[in-house]
Amino acid sequence: EFFNALKQVDYAFIGCDAIDSKGEIYSDNLSVATAEKRLLMSAKHKFVVCDSSKIGKTAVAHITSLKNCEGIITVNTGNHLLDNFAMYTKVIEA
Repeated sequence: EFFNALKQVDYAFIGCDAIDSKGEIYSDNLSVATAEKRLLMSAKHKFVVCDSSKIGKTAVAHITSLKNCEGIITVNTGNHLLDNFAMYTKVIEA
């Protein structure tokens, strides 16, 4: 209900359980994915935060695409998919 009433936020940072090789972002939980979708729809600036173990995987509930996000914040452990993600969005290495 909170996310339904949300009008607009400046920044949204979401976590995820998986990002596939095409930059599609997923959650292991359908309820979480639904809430994160609503949050992202209300945000001016959208960011995804994930560690390298989530990259190159899929999960049950699709959230969005990196193409719809301003950036991904992660740690680079030499995963070549991060280079591919730079085609879709800004890659911010922490």
